[in-house]
Amino acid sequence: MFKFVHTADIHLDSPLKSLALRDPQTAELVGGATRRTFEKIVDLCLDEQVNALIIAGDLYDGDQRSMKTAAFLVEQMRRLENGDIQVFMIRGNHDSESAITKLLDFPKNVHIFTGHGGVKELKDLGVAIHGVSYTERHAPESLLCKYKSPIKGLINIGIMHTSLMGAEGHDNYAPCSLRDLIDHRFEYWALGHIHQRRVYSDSSPFIVMPGIPQGRDIGEDGYKSVTIVEISDKGIQIDEHFLADTEFQRVQVDLSNCLEWQEALEQVRSCLKMTRYNGKTKNLICRITLVGKAPLYWLLRRDHDLFEAEVKEIMLQFDGVFLDDLIIEIEAIIRTNERVDPTVELEGDMKEVMRSDAFRVKAASFFDKAVRYMPQEIRNDYGVDLVSQEEIIQRLLSNGIAEVIASLKSRRFISEVD
Repeated sequence: MFKFVHTADIHLDSPLKSLALRDPQTAELVGGATRRTFEKIVDLCLDEQVNALIIAGDLYDGDQRSMKTAAFLVEQMRRLENGDIQVFMIRGNHDSESAITKLLDFPKNVHIFTGHGGVKELKDLGVAIHGVSYTERHAPESLLCKYKSPIKGLINIGIMHTSLMGAEGHDNYAPCSLRDLIDHRFEYWALGHIHQRRVYSDSSPFIVMPGIPQGRDIGEDGYKSVTIVEISDKGIQIDEHFLADTEFQRVQVDLSNCLEWQEALEQVRSCLKMTRYNGKTKNLICRITLVGKAPLYWLLRRDHDLFEAEVKEIMLQFDGVFLDDLIIEIEAIIRTNERVDPTVELEGDMKEVMRSDAFRVKAASFFDKAVRYMPQEIRNDYGVDLVSQEEIIQRLLSNGIAEVIASLKSRRFISEVD
């Protein structure tokens, strides 16, 4: 029998990205999430008494030079060595940039495949492990030609860092098709690079992308895991195991039936309680989106900051729950009456201006200037090409119109009451 843990894309010591981390206490609490998750991976290997840990690329995160990271890695690898567990890993696109990759002196249980490719035969365990590392940041061509043919009489496991034929949100790296992998006649393909878990094939050959074990922002929300693989006379069995330290979650709160401010807060509290109950990690970072047609539309638009402050107070009632962002997507309930509402005409006029070519050009110019003043590390959040930039500009303009109308509506409502 041969048993191993398959993981990838650990991005060790990569900082989590969230508005919640502006709070120093929160930042300190979850700042080491990737490191703690890696410790849990090592714990899992020891608890399950596996034969090996397979890391399919991107153990590091870019040009990582911290010697603290290096010391931590060596310590964890020695823990595995003491447990008689071997480590097989390849370098991915991020690892190729890391100075640590070239400087670390790992214990003898760690085998790192080179860019030339190679195979490690474990005849006493009945397996052969194949791998090819990246030698440069980009790999525009398939690496499959560097993998040797299957070793007869052994179960062949291939480790590859690849985007396959492309995936949304991921650049094209070492592209190949599922048919290419199947035709190579390995029994198991341990893939990496795409951060969303997916089992492409659950029979010979098994083709598994384990996903990132620790999400780093709301774009990597949801449960994260590693894969435990057991090879025996009965065949190959795989099992998903959740062990992330911190989890990002999107929480949708429907306020359609809420007439009062406190009712809305209670609805948020109820949704957070359920999210905390279903959470699989110590810490939860939540992006809350308010939806539905709600009578509170105008007040919530105007007093967004006050509502957010009260939501944060509610979160203190739940251990390890933090706010990433509070987004208002509720719609107004329009009531017609004999009096003419001037804000309706104003809203229509502003939307018409927003659609004009002249205004769009001016808005794009202003947006470009604003982005240039932003820190470099967040500029991609505001568009990576003309299409995504245009979508963001339109969304910001629409939200701006909604904010203006909400403010005018609330003031008009108050004056009428007075």
